[in-house]
Amino acid sequence: MTAGQRAPTPRDELATWRRLQQLADAPERPGSAAAHSLTACGLTLDLSGQRLAPPILDALLALARECDLPGQLRRLFEGAPVNASEHRAALHTRLRALDADGLPQDPEVAAHFRGLENLAERWRQRRLTGFAGQPLQHLVNIGIGGSDLGPRLVCAALAPERDSRFVANMDPEDFHTQCDGLDPGRTLFIVCSKSFGTAETLYNLEQARQWLLAAGCPESRLPHHLLAVTANAERARAAGFDDEHILTFQDWVGGRYSLWSSIGASIALTLGMDGFRALLRGAQAMDQHVLQTPPEHNLAALLGLTDVWNFSFRHCHSLAVLPYAQRLALLPMHLQQLMMESTGKRADQQGRLLGYHTGAVVWGAAGTTGQHSFHQLLHQGSQRVSCDFILPLAPGAPHPARPLSELDRLGHRQLVAHCLAQMQALRQGEEKAALRRRLEAEGRAGDELEALLPQLEVPGRRLFNLLTLPRLDAWHLGALLALYEHRVYCASVLWGINAFDQWGVELGKRISSELLPWLEPGHPERAEQAPEELRTVIAAWHRANAPQGDPTAS
Repeated sequence: MTAGQRAPTPRDELATWRRLQQLADAPERPGSAAAHSLTACGLTLDLSGQRLAPPILDALLALARECDLPGQLRRLFEGAPVNASEHRAALHTRLRALDADGLPQDPEVAAHFRGLENLAERWRQRRLTGFAGQPLQHLVNIGIGGSDLGPRLVCAALAPERDSRFVANMDPEDFHTQCDGLDPGRTLFIVCSKSFGTAETLYNLEQARQWLLAAGCPESRLPHHLLAVTANAERARAAGFDDEHILTFQDWVGGRYSLWSSIGASIALTLGMDGFRALLRGAQAMDQHVLQTPPEHNLAALLGLTDVWNFSFRHCHSLAVLPYAQRLALLPMHLQQLMMESTGKRADQQGRLLGYHTGAVVWGAAGTTGQHSFHQLLHQGSQRVSCDFILPLAPGAPHPARPLSELDRLGHRQLVAHCLAQMQALRQGEEKAALRRRLEAEGRAGDELEALLPQLEVPGRRLFNLLTLPRLDAWHLGALLALYEHRVYCASVLWGINAFDQWGVELGKRISSELLPWLEPGHPERAEQAPEELRTVIAAWHRANAPQGDPTAS
């Protein structure tokens, strides 16, 4: 905000916000919601499960106009500093703005893209060789957060038959489990870190080095197995990488939006550049839909408005992501970072503490596995949960070398039936009158019947969206992921918060570095110098890690 400009009115002081609060406080009238279905970029969004009565939808669209949502979307695409706390733009849409030749329109992005193309082509032609001269064929991505979740999801969704592996956790078990069974002489590690200072990633880089050395790799040949992907080439060089083994991307690429950049190297190598381009093209199509379409027909805007209605007015603070496709099993984890890191805020962009809830706890699981786990809570739990059902309409091939069998097609039909059944159960439930007739037919009566009725009743009228895809391929997955990104930004505009910073995450990193000295092996006395509330557990750690025979271990 420049000098002389007035600070925007707090959202909960806007006339449209007060109108929405009145609507939320009024008794809900059954049957008043209209069907609301829209299609863009091959994706169809059915909002009828949200029960948005026309006055509610009208008031939400009025809020979008009062917050100038279309103008704020233009600012995002034009490169305005929408990340105000860090005085930065959020330019991730430029990463997937391709020209007719399949190159990014931004010259700087195109330069990085060519480096990725060159790497992917050398990998495809098996021209990358390991320390024994054999072609590299195993791929292990080392990264965490945005340097792991997005690429891991895309590779699992689009090429589950290919053995691309991902290491993120600092727990040594993660590295050793993921590398189990791999031939070190044929393994390439892609080490992804924007800053190249991420503690977990640098730790796992050292694990990779030691694993290769233990397998007989000469130190001089380690670079053949290690590729750095970073926005800080200087730090990568300091860590031992030469320019030939460094892929770069722009410093303005945000972590949770980075799969579209060189951070997507594991995607490009796993799918090939044609697959990576198709992913970008699908996202680019969704970008154009979101930028050019008014809120009443805009999939991202409507999802963002629904989130504001649910999480700020409807006392619903949980979002279950339910993909009915095993290949999308990692989608809830990716969306946890995208949505919770972006909207987990308690102050607006003017520093005012909020008087309303933002964001939601995001969780979920794929397909019918969730039905046998947590769907009971969705149907009869006492708290409100909004659900996103995501359904590819055509079955995916289980393996490129094996066509779909009739049994595969039967399984997919049954999966679709389960998805639709869950939605219907959430929508209509089972009323007491029908239950009473069923129980009476079973011979139940009196106090037993009356005690059973509340336990068996499924109230229905639960909240959900349905997103369908024609098929799960790179183009439609790109469109789906971009839709969720824009949904988050639209909601952040309506809440008046910054979707692009994450100061809570940074605090934990700082405290971790401060605590490490208290855990130095062989110095149990350090526990007495630690913060009082942590002394007991730090002393216990020293006892658990004391050498055998050390009197402090007793």
